[in-house]
Amino acid sequence: MLIAQRGFSLTELAIAIGIVGIMMAAAVPQFTQMLQNGQMKTATENTIAGLSLARAEALRRNMPVNFYLVSDLTSACVLDSNATNWVVSLANPSGLCDVAPVDASDASAPTAADPKIVQKFSGKESGKNATTVAVLADFVTASSTATFNGLGRIAGNGIAAIDIKNSTGACQHDATPGSMRCMRIRISTGGQARVCDPSPTVAATDPRYCF
Repeated sequence: MLIAQRGFSLTELAIAIGIVGIMMAAAVPQFTQMLQNGQMKTATENTIAGLSLARAEALRRNMPVNFYLVSDLTSACVLDSNATNWVVSLANPSGLCDVAPVDASDASAPTAADPKIVQKFSGKESGKNATTVAVLADFVTASSTATFNGLGRIAGNGIAAIDIKNSTGACQHDATPGSMRCMRIRISTGGQARVCDPSPTVAATDPRYCF
């Protein structure tokens, strides 16, 4: 005996499409937030890596080594406190970010044509929407440079904090608060860089608190 098979009716199909639509609408905000958080986390890790490298290189060489935030990695680069690209070098790399990094054994002094770049990083690897805001200890004055001396300590008045944000939304600690839990990197005078949470909901006793 053959059993007749029937397809979906238009009503059933419409209901199924509606359910799928509702599920997708509910999932999109969560997916967007996941992407935002992922890009900020990656940018934070990459920036910490650059700061740590600059400090380690200063200790190894027993001389000042600089961490610079730069607009790009071309021959037209400039220092930029809001950039996610960075260069670790012995001298200011402005206009010379396309110069190849030196060998670890190169102990020669920087020149007008060679800032002695140790390593450089393109912020594109962190995601196109990640952004930074680097400031001095007053949390107002923009800064693009952190110099580590031969003891690994911060020399002079350089970057004290770097906020890692995402251009697609606002952070909870912004002047006009948003929903994103952004990150902050604090650099102590001793040269240590740590990640903290600048959200106003974090208690002062919480290890994630930004002092």
